[in-house]
Amino acid sequence: MTSAQRVHAVLRNESVDRIPFTIYESKLAGLPYEMKMRGRGICMVKRISTVSAHCPNVTGRSESFDFNGKPRYRHYITTPYGDLTYVTEPQDITSWTVEHIFKSPDDYKKLEFWFKDRVITENYSGCAEALKIDREEQDIVVRDDIGLEPLQEIIRTMGTNEFCVEWMDNRDEILKLYDIICEKRRAAYEIVAKSPFRFSNYGGNVTPAVIGREAFEKYYLPVYEEACEVFHKHGKKIGCHLDADNTVIMDLVAKTNLDYIEAYDAGVGPSLAEASEIWPDKVIWLNWPSGWQYHSYDEIIADTKLLIDSVKDKNKLIMGVTEDIPHTIQERNLDAILEAVDLYGGI
Repeated sequence: MTSAQRVHAVLRNESVDRIPFTIYESKLAGLPYEMKMRGRGICMVKRISTVSAHCPNVTGRSESFDFNGKPRYRHYITTPYGDLTYVTEPQDITSWTVEHIFKSPDDYKKLEFWFKDRVITENYSGCAEALKIDREEQDIVVRDDIGLEPLQEIIRTMGTNEFCVEWMDNRDEILKLYDIICEKRRAAYEIVAKSPFRFSNYGGNVTPAVIGREAFEKYYLPVYEEACEVFHKHGKKIGCHLDADNTVIMDLVAKTNLDYIEAYDAGVGPSLAEASEIWPDKVIWLNWPSGWQYHSYDEIIADTKLLIDSVKDKNKLIMGVTEDIPHTIQERNLDAILEAVDLYGGI
C-alpha cells in the first residue's frame, strides 16, 4: 500500500499493512529531507477548502507599521456601522494576532452585519490541482475544511479573555452572532459534503477548560451532528481537530458521530489507551505529543512504541504531526518516529 492509501483505508475502517504516519504539507514541503521522508513512508496532508465566502457590502484593507523593529499589519474591515480592526505580526511560517477584532460592545452591530453579509459559495474549480493529487493516492492526502464551529469563530474574533467577559456580561449578543454563523455553516456543509474530496475537518482548537462541559454540549455537539448527518448522507468522513486537554469532554465527544479526532495529543490529556477505550468507534489521528519532542532519539522510538501498543485496534490509529517541531531536531525526530513505525507499526 502507498502511504496515502493507508490513510484513506483507515478512514474507511478498512485494514492496512502498517500504521500510517502523516505530517502537514506546510511543515515538510521544500525542506532538504522532504523526499527522503516521503520515500520512507511519511504521508503529507494538503489542507484546502472547497467552500469560500465573500462580503459584497463589506470592504477590507491593510496597512503595515513598525513595532520595536518588527513589521506589524493593521487590518480594517469596513461595515456601514464603522470599522472593525485587528493587528497581526508575522512569525516565520505563521502569523500572530496581537490585537483581536472585538474591542467593546459597540462592535456587536458591526460584527452582526459582517457575518450576515457573507455569501457562501463553492470553490471546486480552485481545487482542481489538489483533486488530481488526491486521486493519485501516492504520498499526499487532501483534507477539505468547513471552517470553525460558530462559537469557536466568535472566540477567535474576540480573543479568549474578552470572550469570557462577554459570555458573562453580554451572552445574548454573542448568541445572536452564533445563530447567524450557524446558518452560514449550513450552506457550507452541503458544499463540502458534495465536493469530490473524501474527508473534511470541522473546526477545532477548542479549549475545554475555557468552554466547559455545558457550553460544549449545548453549542458544539449540535453543529457537529448537523454536519455529520449531511456528510454521511453523501458518504463522506468528517472529523475535528481537538488538540487540547480534552479530559472534561471525552464522554461528550464519544456521543458525536464524528468519524475521526485529529491532532489528539496524549501528552496533555488522557492517555491514548484511555481515548481509544472511550472512543472505540472513532479513528484517532494523533499529533505526536509536542511535549515529548525534546526526548532523545532512542526515547522517541520508545515513546512511539508506547503509543502504538496503547491501542487495541491499530486499524483505528493514524500517527501524525500537526504542530511545529523545532527545526533543529525535526529531521531527527521524524527519522525516529518512522523507525519506530517500521519496527512496531505493522498490522
